[in-house]
This record gives sequence, C-alpha cells and structure tokens, in this order.
Amino acid sequence: MNAADFARCLCGGGQTVGMDVTEPVDLIIAAGLGCKSKLGTVDIREVHFHGDVSFANCNFDGDVTFRKCIFDGSLNLGKTAVGNGILLTECSFDAADRLAIILDDAKIRGDLVCDRVKTNGCISARRLRLAGSIEFTECAVDGESLPERAALDLSDAKVKGSVIFETGKWPKGGGEPGRTRPRRSSFRDRRKSDPASVLLRGTNVTDMVKLSWAQFQGEVDLAFIKCRSLESEVGIFSRPVIEKTIENAGQKSIKPDENVGGATIAGRITLSGGEFGLIHLHGISISGEVMLIAGQSGQIIIDDGICPADHNEHFIVLSKLGHFIMSSWRCSGFLHLHAAEVIGESNTSRIRGIVIRSSVIGHSLSLWPGLQLQRSLDRYLEAGCEEKERPSHFVIHPFGFFLPVGCRGDYRNLLNRWRRQMVVRGNVSIDHCSIGDDLLLTGIDLIAKSEADDGRIEVVDSKIDGNLVFRSPISFLADAQVDAPLLRLFAQRLAVTHLDDLPKAQRLAVIDPDNLPRDHIQVVTEKDYRSWYDNFAFVPACCHMLDTTGLKAIKIDLTGLCVRKPLERNIAAGTSAQTAGKRDENLPNAIMSNIEVGNKIATFARLSTKATDKIYGKIEDYLQDQTSANQPQTKINWPRELLTLCFGERATAIALPTANNMAHAEISGSLDLQHSTLCELLISDASFRRHSPLEKAADCGVALDYAQISKLYVARSQLPHVRARGHNGFPVPVSLLDFSVKTWFLEEEETEETFKKDAYLDREATAVSPYLDLLENDPEFRMSSYLAVENSLRDRGLTDEARQIFIAANYRDMRTEAKDVRSAEVRPSLRRRRKIDSAGKYGDGVTAVFAVQCLDRSLMHETASVMFWLSACAPSVWCGSVSRLREFSGIHHPVASPGCCRWRSIYSH
Repeated sequence: MNAADFARCLCGGGQTVGMDVTEPVDLIIAAGLGCKSKLGTVDIREVHFHGDVSFANCNFDGDVTFRKCIFDGSLNLGKTAVGNGILLTECSFDAADRLAIILDDAKIRGDLVCDRVKTNGCISARRLRLAGSIEFTECAVDGESLPERAALDLSDAKVKGSVIFETGKWPKGGGEPGRTRPRRSSFRDRRKSDPASVLLRGTNVTDMVKLSWAQFQGEVDLAFIKCRSLESEVGIFSRPVIEKTIENAGQKSIKPDENVGGATIAGRITLSGGEFGLIHLHGISISGEVMLIAGQSGQIIIDDGICPADHNEHFIVLSKLGHFIMSSWRCSGFLHLHAAEVIGESNTSRIRGIVIRSSVIGHSLSLWPGLQLQRSLDRYLEAGCEEKERPSHFVIHPFGFFLPVGCRGDYRNLLNRWRRQMVVRGNVSIDHCSIGDDLLLTGIDLIAKSEADDGRIEVVDSKIDGNLVFRSPISFLADAQVDAPLLRLFAQRLAVTHLDDLPKAQRLAVIDPDNLPRDHIQVVTEKDYRSWYDNFAFVPACCHMLDTTGLKAIKIDLTGLCVRKPLERNIAAGTSAQTAGKRDENLPNAIMSNIEVGNKIATFARLSTKATDKIYGKIEDYLQDQTSANQPQTKINWPRELLTLCFGERATAIALPTANNMAHAEISGSLDLQHSTLCELLISDASFRRHSPLEKAADCGVALDYAQISKLYVARSQLPHVRARGHNGFPVPVSLLDFSVKTWFLEEEETEETFKKDAYLDREATAVSPYLDLLENDPEFRMSSYLAVENSLRDRGLTDEARQIFIAANYRDMRTEAKDVRSAEVRPSLRRRRKIDSAGKYGDGVTAVFAVQCLDRSLMHETASVMFWLSACAPSVWCGSVSRLREFSGIHHPVASPGCCRWRSIYSH
C-alpha cells in the first residue's frame, strides 16, 4: 500500500491492520487534507512504515493509538490536536541521528502513554500542552541530541497531570509469557560532550515528576520547572537479556533474572530556578552533582530506598551522590541529605562534597543517614504491634547479587543508625545560611577517602534556631529531645556493652599510663582507620577540621565528633602537584571563635551510676526469654528480636560499666573559642588527654581568650591512670586571656560518690584546688585570669579561698619574674623595671602584708619567694620589708632575718 491509499483508508474511518506502507506518509500532502480537517478515533496496528510519518497540523476527535508498529523514519505529531490521549505500545523507531518522535506544540486532551517503545533517535515535545499525564513503561530512548537539547525534550511544556518515567506496570492483558515484571525504562544521550538524557526546562507540571527507578545516561535538566513533587523510588524489575544472571541466594521474592534498584543518573541533575512542593529521592544514584540554585521547595529527602516484597522480605538500596550544591535556595521544610556516599568526582564547578550557601531552610538539616530504615523498624516497637515474624533484609553486593544483612557485620550495621556514616569525598561547607531547627551532623565521615585539601566541616556565619549536633548514644540518653524508640533502644544497648566486646581503643582499664591504647585519633594509615571503623561500637563523625566561626545557635553537642590529623597517603609517581591555592594539609583544630550559643556547648556527656544501672536492668529484661519452653508464644518480644537482628550473636554481651559512663569528643588539635559568647561550656580532659603541657593552646589545647561564659563546667578524667604524664585531670594546655566566667563548676579529684545519683555537679566549686589546677594549665601567666577567679570567689563570700588565689597569683608572678631575671643578659626587661618601681612606690608595707598572709597559712615557700623577689629586684626595700614583717606578724621568722641568705641561695638555684 502506498501513502495515498493509506491516507484514504484512514480518512474513511477504516481500520488498518497488518499493512506495509512503502512510502512516507504525509496526510496533508498525499491526501490533500487541510489543517482544519478532523479525524475520528485512530487505532493503527502492526503497520510497518518505511518512511517518515507526518500527522502535523491534524485534528483528532478521539484517541490516537499505534500498536506494534515499526517506523523506519520519524513520527511527526507536531501542532496536532488530539481530543483524547495518545498511546504508543510495542513500537520501534529507527530515525538514526534524527528526531524519532515529534510532538512540538501539540495539544492533547488526555494522556501520553509510551509502553515498551524503543527509539533510535530522540523525542521532542517542546511546548506540549497536555491535559493528562505522561507515562513511560519499559521504554528505551537512545539518540544523539543536538546542543541545548536532550534525548527526551519536554521543555516549556504544560502538563496538568504527572510525568512518570517508569510505571513498572503493564497495561491489562499485556506482558510476555514467563516474565512477571517489565524492565525499567532508560533514556540515553549518545553525545560525548555534555550529554543530556531528559530536558524539562521551564515545564509546568501540575502533579508530580516521578523518576521511579528509570535509568538516565546524561544530565537530567529540571531547571525552572514547577511541579507538586519530584520523587524517585525503588522497584523490582526484570534484568535485560544481555545482563549476566546471578544466583540470589537466601531470598525468595526475586527470581534469578530479576533485580531491584532505584533511579540512576549518569550525570548531574539540575533543579536550579525550579519550584517544587517537595523533593523525595529514595535509593537514587547520581554520578554528578545535584544543583539547586535560586529556587524554592518544600521538604527535601534523599535517603535509602526500601522495597518490600513477598515472604516478609525487604530490599535495601543505598543512595549515592556525586556532589550536592545548594545556593540561594529557599526550603520551607526540612532537608534530609541521607545518602550513603558523596562520591566527589571532578566536575566543571570544581566543588567537591556538600556546599550549601546563602540558603534558608525552614526546619532541620540532617546529614546522618539511616532515618528511613530506622522508621521502618520503629513500628515494631509501637504498642499493639501484631507482627508474628521478624523481617528479613537484603542488600545489593557491589558485584550485583543480594546478601542478607545478617551474614556480614558491615551490612548488619545498616539497620543500626549509630553505626551509619555518610562517606564524603571533599568538604562540607554551610555558609551564610539560616536553619530553622537542628543541624544534625552525626556519623559523617570526611576521612576515609579524603585528599590533602579534603576533610573540612565548615558552618560559618550562619544562624541555627536549634542545635548543632554531633550526637553520641550517651548524649542522646542524657539529653534526648526526640521520641525515637529504636534509636533509644540501640543507644541503651551500646551504653552497657561488655568491656571485652569493645575494641582496645574504647577500654578505660589501662594499667600503664605511659602506654595509652591506640585509638582512631592516632592511626596514620587508611588500613588502620578502616580496621578501627569496622570494630568500633559507636562510629563518631570524623573530619580533619571543624570551623564554626560566626555561628549563632541554641546548643552545640560535640560528644560524637572526632577531629584528627590526615592519614598518610601514598602519592603515585608522576602525580601532578597540588592545584595552586590549595592547602597541603588541614590543621586538626575545632575553630569555634566569635560564636553565640544561647544554651551550652558540650564536649562530653555523662550518665550517672543510677541511670546506668536502670538501663542495664532494662536491657537485661529485654534479652531474657519471658516465655516457657512448654508455653506457646502469644506475642513476640520485639526489643529482643531487634537487638538480635542488629547486633547478631553479640546482642547479649552486656555488663555494667566499671567507671562513669561518659562519651566525649576527640580533638587532636585545639578547641578555639576565642571572642565567643556562651551560656554554658562543658569541657573535659578526656578530649585532650594526649596533649602536652609544653605546647601552645592555639595549636593543641583549649583557647578561651576574650570569651564570655556564664557557666563553665570542667570535668576531670575518670581514672587517674588514663591521663597522660603531666596532666592534673583538667584540659591542658589552656589559654585564659581576659576571659569572663560568672559561675564555676570545677570537679575535684575525689568525685566518684557524687556521680552515683547525678551525672553532673549541682553546685559551684568551693575548694580552691580545682581553680588552681585550671589556672596552672595555662602555660602563659596572666594576672587577669587569677583576678577573675579571685573576684568570683570573693563575690560569693569565699574570702579565704580568694586570698589563696591572690597568693598563688603573686607567687606565680614571682616565679615568672625570677625566670625572666635569670634569662636576662644585658638589662632588665620593661616588666621587671616596672615591678621595681612599683615596689618602691607602694612601699615595703604592702609587700610585708603579702608575706604575712603567706605566713598565716604556713606557706613557707611562698614567703621565701616573696623575700627573694625583694632581695633580687629591689634591694633597697629588703630591710624595710623585714622590719615591717616583724611589725605585722609579731614573730621572728628565719626568713625575716636580714642576714639570712640561705633562702635566697636555695631559691636562686
């Protein structure tokens, strides 16, 4: 049949079945039809078109259907008006490098459905007007597009329904024998430079854009789009015949020729300038960056995908991203970026990792993966749960087959959120942002696959109307603000883990204080780091540097943070040098200067002995079998089942801790809080116990210069034998230049009985020894620091203790002065000359009074130091001071004898 006969048959209302059209079909030219001519319902089946087919400018009152048709050219439906929908099912197109299907400026008052359509060429539907939805089922669109176009081009279209790239369902009566599920759709642009698989730029979609579990080879461009939601999910689909069939042992729901997965994008996804009601991407894999620039949306979720199947089986698909870039974006909901990995491959923007700048997030921002799995298991702990069988979970092995999560520890950890980490190659930068709730950074890992310039967490010049959280199980139990039953259950189990079940790095019982256990803050090779990660009970957030300069927050929890030095990397021969301007190494510091915190900053959290005993009893009750062997089990013990599911055979390895139950940050560099305004600061020597008192606080210690602190809480190491040599139990070194503290909570040496009922001190320290210990840990003597403590004690009526601080200050001042005198070679320093002038100005009476105060408290060494200072620095005042000392004290002390030089000679040595 030629084209003219086909056109006459079509216009006459006849149905064409099994025809072979040998000429290009153009209804306007071949049949002489005008653009205003109307056609009825068209159902064309099993027609082989050897040329191009053009229905351009035609009007159809009903449906337009092509079933099992073969097109050797293109199908042109441009500027066509269709009264109902268009259905293309089991059709194939071979347009080479041209457009295979053209729907530009078409108007369709129904759905556009493509079912099992294969194209060798692109699809163009620019400025399409559609009253229904666009649906793809098992379609393969493969073509080489032109620049600024894509394999599927739907730009500037208006769709009053949805755009679904894979329905996963065959129409009723469809399908192939022996195949229960369709294959997933794929869209591929064969261009070598900047390929684009889908282009929806400027499209207005009334409902949702659903990526489902389709494959995209090239960029997915959704810039300037408007839609209710952007979604992707995990589904089960048939493997292509060309893929190798692998036996999936241990599960029953998926056949050997089937697979499960989420949407995959080999390229970037661009959402810039768009307006989205919400963005939910589960189990998605994106090799390029996620670009969100100058747009707005509701809540954003990127998390694991969970696919429920038969036989109570669940399949887990992890999400992976290349990069995440958000700039000038407004998110009215929360942002849950819970991908398992941020690959960080090179890109055109030269940004690696996660970058969020100048954006507004209405609620919380979370980078702690595992929330989806946590919520799926939470329902088993709800009251009235009637489930009788424990669920089984499977995860995809890198080689493509499935494994039950219980067969390997690293896979079982997927179900325990305290063991989950987001591995980021690059940095995490949050700059000039506003976050309406908590910023959760628990479990982030910027070390495992980092380069020289990687590993930084930056939250700078931003405002958080909530908390900055690096959470640990202990801090969660001590100060939980969320209701998460499963998270609490696992945290309780970790709080009473048996000592023998912990790696050496976490054990407190160390016999030799000079041989502290090798922990994750000391490892220098990637192999040792991964070994630590695999054996650690709770995996903290790991980075090379933390920077929160200029941050405003309500509370900061650092108990689950580890800041450590970069790992040693073997640079291959011939590797090019670092890019100009990049740092060779990040300093392992926590820089938190110029911040404002309304509540507290905590570097440690503690549970009281009473609370730990209660937790131990609760976990022990869960693990005991409450049913008799002869009595049928009516209700499953879900806490025990979930503990067994996530901890395996080690679930019962619990014991009461032998020391205070405490979690703390690990900081191998300095904690810099200069110029900060804090309501409460909690620090402990446990975070800095490997630091040397000979180092500078700015490099390796705690810097509190010019900080204003309402409440300072300083805890000591739990056991004296775990302290490094030279430590008195408080952080060392510290820098206390012109800092201000209103209330002091300093722990003393013997405080074990105090923490049996309460985790923290409930009153200010009254003994002078902890104050002196803290002040002595500042290697640089500053009189202002001592005066601040003295005034604080005196204001509380502790006059005697304030006097001791005054004496200690002057004694240390003299020691420092004597050191300066011994080191001076030519002339006295300016400071020394001022001391001499001061002594002569105020007279010997003042010095004698100070000496009398020393004698009143039997401080012989201090008195000798005072008199030595006078003899060394102001000989003219020496005799007067001796006489005044006798006058004030009424005693004849050896040190007050003008002829006694024994004290001077001893002290000078």
